[in-house]
Amino acid sequence: MKPKTISFYTNLVNKAIKNGNSLKKQCEYEGLNVNTAYKTLSSLKNKDSKTKEEEDLINLYETLTSKETKSTNIETDDRATITEIRDDSTNELVAYKFEIYRRDKEPIIGTFTADEMQSIYAMYSYYGEGLTQRQVSRLFPEYSLVDFRRILRAFNITKSCSCFAPHMYEKYTEEQLEEMHLRIKENNFLKKAEKNEIKDLKAIIANLAKNKSVDYDKFREIVESSTKTEYKELPVELNNQDNNYPDLIIWLSDLHIGAYNAKYSSFIQLPSYDVKEIKSRLSRIVSSFAGQSYHSIYVVNLGDAIDGYNKETTRGEHELPEILDNKEISEAFIECMMEFFATLTSKVHYDKINYLSIGEANHDGDFGWLNQKLLASYLTKYDVNSYISNKPIDNFVIGKHCWLFMHGKDNLNQSRQFPLTLNPNTELWFNNYIAEKGIKSERIYVVKGDLHNYAYTTGKQFDYISVGSMYGSSNYIVANFGHTKWSINYTVVKQEDILMGTIKGNV
Repeated sequence: MKPKTISFYTNLVNKAIKNGNSLKKQCEYEGLNVNTAYKTLSSLKNKDSKTKEEEDLINLYETLTSKETKSTNIETDDRATITEIRDDSTNELVAYKFEIYRRDKEPIIGTFTADEMQSIYAMYSYYGEGLTQRQVSRLFPEYSLVDFRRILRAFNITKSCSCFAPHMYEKYTEEQLEEMHLRIKENNFLKKAEKNEIKDLKAIIANLAKNKSVDYDKFREIVESSTKTEYKELPVELNNQDNNYPDLIIWLSDLHIGAYNAKYSSFIQLPSYDVKEIKSRLSRIVSSFAGQSYHSIYVVNLGDAIDGYNKETTRGEHELPEILDNKEISEAFIECMMEFFATLTSKVHYDKINYLSIGEANHDGDFGWLNQKLLASYLTKYDVNSYISNKPIDNFVIGKHCWLFMHGKDNLNQSRQFPLTLNPNTELWFNNYIAEKGIKSERIYVVKGDLHNYAYTTGKQFDYISVGSMYGSSNYIVANFGHTKWSINYTVVKQEDILMGTIKGNV
């Protein structure tokens, strides 16, 4: 180390000792990069051969760090005290204690182990994984997102920080840290590559589904090698002409599997929305059609079948108080839908049965899409033809009737949902959409979910239908918009006529 550098750090450490500061606090006071200081002094400490001046500097630095604890007040929105906890025998920094004092509230008190603190730095820093505060906070569910943000401010952890916590510079050499950083970058690259592979797979599936001359054996081979499950999806020719029996469309929308309902809200008692309740409602739907005969049955899922992912919407707009984790939600969705189709196929007479699902919704997003794909593979057991769209708006045709189906708000682009009833702006939007897509059917219907209510309005070129929700009302919906009982809508198609119906629950 150059004599000038030794003199600089000797002076810095002496001032820290004199002022009763930690090295971190002294660097912050003088506007210096604390990570550079830790890195420099730690490298010197691990150096095999040292000059007398270097030995003196290290001894001085060890005097500074030899205290059992060091407290630092950090200027944030709140007053915070950070305490470094060190091992008595080795002087190794083993934990970080924090106390964040809030006006008129209990202080936030906690401790991060050295490993936990390193995880925070590695996950949050731009030089690490670059995750959001919300994503990192999930590692510490005992703290709310707001409180976790306070903790980050107390430790002065920002996106521009190093991906290594302070103790890492004491524990490892510069070369070792560089090697660790390379591994972090490598892992991030592999994760990105994996995401791109999934996107590529989705594109392959979409293109194959559109191509009616596809080699289906090759199709199954591609999907099976990627999903590790038996899978078959055949594009459905959804066109029915002149049949003795009508067609039936069951509009399943907004199941919100995994959603939480408190037993009591401020306004009304709501049932627990668990798997048992979901199966009961699906059974009620089947019983409404039991013993009847149809040419084709179309079960159309309009999205938000799953309440969310990692207990928030996939748009990341707000947190969701869910009763199930991601794995449990997937299992519940498959279990409930398979029981629904098992009962439907045994109690209702039909020539063909189809399952269609939209590809985008604001609550479940790609997580919902993947679960729909998985369900489609299972439904081959009941000879159900499945079409899982990868688009936010899609359509199918029955005779002279063309049905545009969607959720009403997508996962990525749509900041505002389509309204409950048709207005001039919405009518113009869909008129343009119909023209651009070249849709020429005599009768066109736009069918959407999202708003948990049924409404039927008529435009000049198409009818506009909002369907009900099988979930119905949550405590949030009751408090903000009023109580709506759960319901699903269905359509009976007979030649040129349609009949709209509603199955409505008691709660």
